[in-house]
Amino acid sequence: MSELSLTPGSRRKLLRHIEEVSGVNELAKLMQIRVALLRKIILADGELKEACLESGILSPAGFVLPGVEQQWVPIGMNPSFVKKVWAKRRKEEQLRKLIEKETKAEKVTAAFKAITVRNDEPPKPLISTSGETIVLNSKPTVRDIIERVIAGTEFTYEDIIGKRRTKDLVPFRHRAMADCVAIRTDLSLPTIGRLFGGRDHTTVLHAARKMGVTDRTAAAEGRQSVSSKIGINSYPVQSLDNSARAA
Repeated sequence: MSELSLTPGSRRKLLRHIEEVSGVNELAKLMQIRVALLRKIILADGELKEACLESGILSPAGFVLPGVEQQWVPIGMNPSFVKKVWAKRRKEEQLRKLIEKETKAEKVTAAFKAITVRNDEPPKPLISTSGETIVLNSKPTVRDIIERVIAGTEFTYEDIIGKRRTKDLVPFRHRAMADCVAIRTDLSLPTIGRLFGGRDHTTVLHAARKMGVTDRTAAAEGRQSVSSKIGINSYPVQSLDNSARAA
């Protein structure tokens, strides 16, 4: 046989043995091929490579493994079938870990953006709920706004940005969204939606209108904040029409 090719019969034999053995050393012994050469043959053939990946003989990085974990085979069951089941479970576990890693990265990115957005404009005097004039040198983060809205309740920040839609939770989520729309005028509606767990900008717009925030205005008389816990009575001015939906 040539260096990197097998006869059709040898190839079928190799595919059959891949389902039966527990590691590359055993496979090389059955095929009477050196491990280094066997690895080259496997990597050069897409079907062989996929079969070895599923069986655990080949790692995702392309390295052959001397052996895989021993698997208990119930009496009366086909060892090849059990091996395929374990290979499928390993693949599902790898996918689960990948999704978990990406989800964690998305949360960290969103949190980083939320805590690092600062106000580039000169400080503006605002009126607190106690009637005192206050000056914000930096704008509250979306998380700050959410946590002030839910202060004293049983709900958490994760509940507000999560998937729950219970009757007692939704009003607090809508209030927090409306306050973010009114106070964080530097953030577009799609951005606010993403910071609320990846929600659509139309959901944010609906929540704002439902809570009476129909514009983002800073008139002298001002508009009352949806949540008194925010400590700010006036909203700055920007019409909430379709143009505000752009990212």
